[in-house]
Amino acid sequence: MKSNFAREQAKRLYFVSTRALKVLLLRSIVLPVRLLTKGLYLSFDSRTAVDGTGAQLQRLISVAAFSNYFRFKFIPSKIENFSVHALDPFQSESLYHDQLSRLNQFINFPDTDLGDEELELESIIIRSLTIKRFISVIVRQLISPKPRKLVVLEVYPVSEFCPGIFDDFKCELSEAIDAGEKHLGSNFVIHYRQGVGGNVIYPGQKIPRQIEFSRILELIQKLSSCSEFGSVSQITILTDAPDSVTFYTPPQNQRVLWEGTPGFSDGVMTIQPMDFSELGRITGIPINVIRGGNPLDAIRIMATAEFFVMSKSSLSYVGALLNSNGKIYFPTSFWHRPLKSWSKYDG
Repeated sequence: MKSNFAREQAKRLYFVSTRALKVLLLRSIVLPVRLLTKGLYLSFDSRTAVDGTGAQLQRLISVAAFSNYFRFKFIPSKIENFSVHALDPFQSESLYHDQLSRLNQFINFPDTDLGDEELELESIIIRSLTIKRFISVIVRQLISPKPRKLVVLEVYPVSEFCPGIFDDFKCELSEAIDAGEKHLGSNFVIHYRQGVGGNVIYPGQKIPRQIEFSRILELIQKLSSCSEFGSVSQITILTDAPDSVTFYTPPQNQRVLWEGTPGFSDGVMTIQPMDFSELGRITGIPINVIRGGNPLDAIRIMATAEFFVMSKSSLSYVGALLNSNGKIYFPTSFWHRPLKSWSKYDG
């Protein structure tokens, strides 16, 4: 028993110390990189992964913020694909392409002066930018300065250790997109990402994505004693959970994405239902449950909420990043890092 405790404490100490060293390293090179590595461009590569709407947007925003943090020039690029989920309204090929077009107009990024449009750039393609690869690119740029474009799918192995990376980075929802306006009356929003249900663990992850709903009920009960909670007239729950057992057959060209995942067998995914009525009984506040629908509308609702309870989901993270005025509640077991202004809850 004592040996197990000591082992866990040693693991925690190693994790904390390793993270602290990475943060210190990156902080120490920020200013030199900004001053000395002129001619580096950064672009997002969505071709190498097919993932959900939230995951693709989070990667794109993180690459743009990373570029801003180190003062590289960001070259906007389009998201070329995304995965379709059971309750999404764009199951046909034509609707999928309409959604892809809307997705690429959804967020406005700050304008970047790219200078000479005819400039020839040497491309360096890296799927996942680690600290080691990042430093090697910087050293290469210092030794041989020339215009280079770094094309990456994700920057998380570096950006997660850059506190304040989003502090002076601003992007916003496109004003041209207003399909979520009819839901904007709710000032308290919960995003509940369930997946197939049953608190399953997906390949490549160590803990379930799904949060026990009792944890959210505990948070709501704590918040209900605050004076600000008195202004809440309706609670909106955005969820991928159906109201009855659902059998879903993904599009033929995306079935390979689901192979080996929980609940998927013989080309069909079985998704368990979720009942949220207990929240209404506890709070006495009307509950509006939105099951599925367009994830871009869901992000808009999250981004305009006065109170927003996140799930362990990229869709949640994007909604929280775009919410500049609300109070954000972040689950402590989420693997991405919260912003300093966000509150944490045991989820």
